[in-house]
Amino acid sequence: VTGVQTCALPISATALSYLILIHQRADPLFTELHNTIKNTDDSSIRETTLHALRGIVSPAGNKMSEPVEKQIFTTLINLLGYQEDITRNAAAGCLGALCKWLPTAQLDTVLNEHILNDEPHLDWMLRQGRAAALSVTLKESANILWDDQYQIRLIRTLLCQLSADRVPITQTAVRSCGYLLQYLMINEQQLPINLLVPFVKTMNNSSNDVKQLLAKVAIHLARTVPSDKMTPELLKLLLPALVNGTKEKNSYVKANSEMALIAVLQLK
Repeated sequence: VTGVQTCALPISATALSYLILIHQRADPLFTELHNTIKNTDDSSIRETTLHALRGIVSPAGNKMSEPVEKQIFTTLINLLGYQEDITRNAAAGCLGALCKWLPTAQLDTVLNEHILNDEPHLDWMLRQGRAAALSVTLKESANILWDDQYQIRLIRTLLCQLSADRVPITQTAVRSCGYLLQYLMINEQQLPINLLVPFVKTMNNSSNDVKQLLAKVAIHLARTVPSDKMTPELLKLLLPALVNGTKEKNSYVKANSEMALIAVLQLK
């Protein structure tokens, strides 16, 4: 299972995620995947191996020894600004999944220097890579970010990304907001109103891809958050935005907005 050849098969990522839980010596597995990522010139192999790495980091990142974790961490950080979208996003996914296993000091460093470090003047691909890492961190371990130490900076980062002039950054921020709102509502915590308004206003974005994604995130929230926990603050803003989406000329935006309204209002 640890052979490099198997890493080229998508099914191997799933198999490895189960194997790692019972593997007594995990370091060789992490190391082999890491070496493949570093040394291959084939982007498809690199992408598949990154997905396999994420598949074992998510459930068992705590099985890595400190030296191996530091090597993988450095490689992932260096790939956040990679020119190929697929590689950049896959590496960001690995880094986001790794965050919940990092020691407090290292987590603080990666959040402040990388994941929550977003400035408009930075290279847009690096910004998008960091945004993707943030999105996965929120998806897998939102609790470490919704902390008194990081809340203000998290919201500031998301606001900056929502207003970005590059569509991929805005799209990633919309997903991030969805994961954060999902976490907060399920745990019955107060929603940040200063984030809700810009999030919902992405239905007015010039990109149809962004509008369509907002509707899809609304569908995701309707399916994952119990109806009694969907807060009035969100519904009051989201429902009019989705109604506006049903009036859009673009058929995908219109259709997804209609499906989102049906899901949120539980009309089916």
